[in-house]
Amino acid sequence: MDGAGGLADAFDIAASLVAGEFPSTALSAALSLTGDYRASLLPSLDLAVFAVSTVGLVSSWASALAGASPDSASRGRAVEALWNVYDRAVDEGIAGQADAAETPLEIAVVRNRGAFGAGARRAILSEIGAQSTGLSFASYDDAAALRERLADAFDEEIDIAGDPSAAGGRDDGARVALQDLRAAALQSISAAGANKARLVPYAVPAPRPSRVLAQLFYGGAADIEARAGELAARTGAVHPAFLPAAGERLSG
Repeated sequence: MDGAGGLADAFDIAASLVAGEFPSTALSAALSLTGDYRASLLPSLDLAVFAVSTVGLVSSWASALAGASPDSASRGRAVEALWNVYDRAVDEGIAGQADAAETPLEIAVVRNRGAFGAGARRAILSEIGAQSTGLSFASYDDAAALRERLADAFDEEIDIAGDPSAAGGRDDGARVALQDLRAAALQSISAAGANKARLVPYAVPAPRPSRVLAQLFYGGAADIEARAGELAARTGAVHPAFLPAAGERLSG
């Protein structure tokens, strides 16, 4: 990923990967935003305007995917799409070390690119945290998994912000802001998952239909169909008539 154009490409790739999970109108809106962003990238663009434009793209893109009246499921899909962009920004990010260049101009270019990469990652991570506050979780374990993933990512960015040798480092303001965002996002996720059922292993003699297993595990629950759907989705079964003989289910 290289600069603003690479960031826009990462968003478009993320949109293509979730093409079957969102309404076409939502995907069109997201692609339109990255197109507008690319069109705005002029050499004479003021740096302050550029920063606002980039942060605006991150926030607007996630909101476009989630839709005008987002529910927990659509927010969850938007969060996963954002994680895809964040992971690409980390794995294919802009080199940020000043010793990767030799002349003063090269050093300045490397630092500027690195600072942009750090700013983009932090904006994406902040939006993941914001979208996560609107999630509900099927299990305590689902909430704990997202909490751990988000905590690790925030910790990495906080360390970078405090590292004078890193691009985007030696930034006490960013470090404090990231710490505050981390605390708020993790607290929200913990509260949403605190009273949820835990995941427990199950084993039956042979593969069974999802509804049969739902009736076996949850008895006369009024939402058997929903429970069956959750089992099928969690096990990754190819067809709900053949859930694996061993897997994980909700404890209650």
